[in-house]
Amino acid sequence: MASEHFEYIKSRMKELGNIRFHSEILVEKILSGETLKQIKAYNEYLYLVSDSVPNGVIIHSDTFILKGSPLSSFPHIPYEFTGHVIITSGNIPDFSLQFIRVTPE
Repeated sequence: MASEHFEYIKSRMKELGNIRFHSEILVEKILSGETLKQIKAYNEYLYLVSDSVPNGVIIHSDTFILKGSPLSSFPHIPYEFTGHVIITSGNIPDFSLQFIRVTPE
């Protein structure tokens, strides 16, 4: 994991009162024609670290909604999702999204 992502996540966990946590890389592969993917991220946080999200893809959770676009450029601060995370896409080619999954201890 990139050091700037880890430092941000460490700071964010401290803000939330979670000094100790476990983190791992999570790669979600979405196949062409798969229009809905659900991730149950209760009691954990998913930080999107992919460079981009394809046009037409929407990631929404209990706390945040992100819509992909052809011109989107992502900041080095990862987007945070928690709760019921749903990834929807139209009929687009295969793609994958990379997250850092963080589980407070």
